Amino acid sequence: MCRSLDIPANLDLDKLLGEHPFNKPNNATKDKIAFICNTIYYLMREQKKKLAKQNGYIYVQSKIIKQYIPDYHKYIKYLLAANVIMCNKTYRNNYYSKGYKFSDYYPIGTQKHTIRSCKFAQHIDTCYIIHEHNEKKRLNKASHLQIWFNENLHFDKKKAKRWIHDSYVSYLHAIEDANIGCKEYDDAIEKVNARHRKYTKAVYNFELNKLNYNYSIDKIGLRYQTILVHMNKRLRNFIKYNGERLVEFDNKTSQPYFSLLIFQPRFYFTRESKDALTLKKLHPVLYKRLKEDGSLIQLQKIARDVNKSTSTVSDVKSYQEDILKKDFYQVIADFIPGTQSREIGKDQIFSLLFEDWDNVNYGTPYIKAFRKKYPTVFKVFSILKRRKHNEFAGLLQRIESEVMYRTTRAFCDMYPNAPIYTIHDNYITTVSYKQHLRELLATELEKWTGYKPKLSETNWKPENAKIEIEI
Repeated sequence: MCRSLDIPANLDLDKLLGEHPFNKPNNATKDKIAFICNTIYYLMREQKKKLAKQNGYIYVQSKIIKQYIPDYHKYIKYLLAANVIMCNKTYRNNYYSKGYKFSDYYPIGTQKHTIRSCKFAQHIDTCYIIHEHNEKKRLNKASHLQIWFNENLHFDKKKAKRWIHDSYVSYLHAIEDANIGCKEYDDAIEKVNARHRKYTKAVYNFELNKLNYNYSIDKIGLRYQTILVHMNKRLRNFIKYNGERLVEFDNKTSQPYFSLLIFQPRFYFTRESKDALTLKKLHPVLYKRLKEDGSLIQLQKIARDVNKSTSTVSDVKSYQEDILKKDFYQVIADFIPGTQSREIGKDQIFSLLFEDWDNVNYGTPYIKAFRKKYPTVFKVFSILKRRKHNEFAGLLQRIESEVMYRTTRAFCDMYPNAPIYTIHDNYITTVSYKQHLRELLATELEKWTGYKPKLSETNWKPENAKIEIEI
């Protein structure tokens, strides 16, 4: 099967190999050079939002390229020597992959390179088949959810477009009344235009994908991605199923709630029952790294101490109670006197859970207050984020996703005629089945985590699509 790859528009591979000799060059050599270029372009598109922050460099995990080109380092070294690509200097083993970008001589434009080596083309096809098999295996976990994206799922396009129009006009009036400077005015208008283009695109995409809804499962957190996930929450109010309104249940403080699992001894042991949620099952790569560097023993000891309620880890009990019995985001917000915003508290805890701690200022009042109030919790977070911070974020998302798949499957088995949708940790069904779903969620979430969830209920209806102006 012939494949084409993206390479820089002004890159002549024959000329390059003539000016910079490569040991016994052949068609496979050109193809492998082109494949590395194509990988960089692909990751540039994937990491588009991060490029400016990373000074144009994209991070390439060696294990990705190694699947296709076992001796990839020879070609990377060649491209660096020939000044086709550049490498950053921030690489840290087990922390960051190396970053690459094309040198200034090569513009943004691309051209197509057709793979010439049949052997290399076959190898790529084999790798893609394995990848597609793994993708299909992941998607099978959500097969019971996908069936409800059918002709009965109706989006009131007319009302949605009216709401988008009214929202746009309201924003324009608010900007005019704000009496701001020219630059701020232009920036505000651009943001409003971008936001409402996105709303209009969501309406278009829903109709475009009618009866052929695309869905996927991301590789990091194994989260189920659908058209509903990427739609603005106000626009969802114009969706019904079989003429019936939908109801959404939100597991409040979801990520902190799921983080409680990491303080349970059973989470770190492999001799648990087949269905138990354990670190090794959920994130084998992270489990292996923690075991190799001895951190797993530390985590197991802390979890055992928590289970025994020893005084050295009493702060974990406070952390648990604050999540389960209080408004945890408000607790975080109240760390600093005079700061009462729950949203600020939410932002702060998400920074603690998900951000790269190399970019976190440990001297900020919130970080210092959290560390002082929950020292053991902070220590556990530090251990799990020590090598690659996004592995911990991925772990929390995998806990959430696995619980979601199990819970929704139980609901489908119990109520085969009831539609069920999810938006990460939120669960949606029709009004007719809302009480059944609420009761099952309370039971299932406690079953898999050991803790009772705090559920909030929201009805999807046009009256809830309020226009909120933020300039």
